[in-house]
Amino acid sequence: MDIKVSKNSMVPIYYQIQDQIREKIENEELIPGTKLPSERELSSELDVNRATVRKAMRGLITEGLCTKKVGKGIYIDDEKITMNLHNTSGTTSFINKLGLKIETNLISKKIIDIDKKINTILDNEDNKLLYIKRVRYINDEPLMLEKTYLPLKRFEGIENKDFNQSLYKILEDKFNVHPNFARATLNVKTAKDEESQLLNLQLNSALIEKEVTVFDQNRLPIEYNKTYYRSDKFSFTINSKYCDE
Repeated sequence: MDIKVSKNSMVPIYYQIQDQIREKIENEELIPGTKLPSERELSSELDVNRATVRKAMRGLITEGLCTKKVGKGIYIDDEKITMNLHNTSGTTSFINKLGLKIETNLISKKIIDIDKKINTILDNEDNKLLYIKRVRYINDEPLMLEKTYLPLKRFEGIENKDFNQSLYKILEDKFNVHPNFARATLNVKTAKDEESQLLNLQLNSALIEKEVTVFDQNRLPIEYNKTYYRSDKFSFTINSKYCDE
């Protein structure tokens, strides 16, 4: 690999390596699926210690540019799915439009008596909430972990519905509620035990956390959601219609 490092530079050597590999990925000199040289090979080629190379590789994995496959090595990630940060069409509908297969696995469903913060967000007057935890599979890979809260007072009986299907379809078909706009923020997180197990990731792999409140056609909050996306599989864009608030 054509990488050069300067041991006299103020920039740490590991970051010089990380930066040059990142640039090659962005310039498509390294295409998705390409296997990177091993730590031993790179350390020998660049005349640096393996710990330095290892730190550079960790940085690329944390950025979501590379994935470490146990027993195989480190690979350039495949092309990512680009999501709209303010998407209100629903994940199922959006993924289907891309021509990809999506499946849902309900992990847990329970009624929460009191959660002051989320009740305030949902204008729920300290009433009961339905909590749903689901893993979304795209083309048979677990790529998203969703944690959703719904106000039970407004959606009476919704706890009995099948949440292995689209939530928004349930809201539209059974309650005549249509998601209209959303307020969302993104954060970068690292995978803990739960996320690593459910999303088939190594511990401390990079995740994108999207925290969103969704409003209906009458500007009433209907859903509070935290979704954890595998950073090696997703990127985000902003393309939201104007809403006079």
